[in-house]
Amino acid sequence: MTRVQIIDDLMACLGAISPENGFQSRPAELRRGIHLAEDLNDLPGLCLFSQRVESADQTGARAERRLVLHLWGAAPAPQGDFRALDALAADCLQALARPELNPHWQATTIGDMELYEGGAADPLGLFDLEITVSYEAGLGEL
Repeated sequence: MTRVQIIDDLMACLGAISPENGFQSRPAELRRGIHLAEDLNDLPGLCLFSQRVESADQTGARAERRLVLHLWGAAPAPQGDFRALDALAADCLQALARPELNPHWQATTIGDMELYEGGAADPLGLFDLEITVSYEAGLGEL
């Protein structure tokens, strides 16, 4: 298993968020890498990026790794109504926990979720969710 494979799988998992799959929302845009809310052309939007890789144990030719990622979500919040943000965040949590969407669901740990709620001048809601996926890889692989 490699970091790239895990990220590709998580992108596919998040890309499955739609009412047809039993979710409340449908992200208009899903990007890989760090993109600020103003970089997104359509909302609601999601951006997945990796923060770091930790090595917990190295024995022989293998290493136990932890890939720490962040998922940023953005949704419009007209008149301070953050229901679209809440639905998007809940859908992301649900998708990551569904084994048919996330092949790494047993190795996935969800950390804290930070919420940012804009005011009247900035009718936008944001969240930052920390995701950790544990995996084993060769010593020369990330």
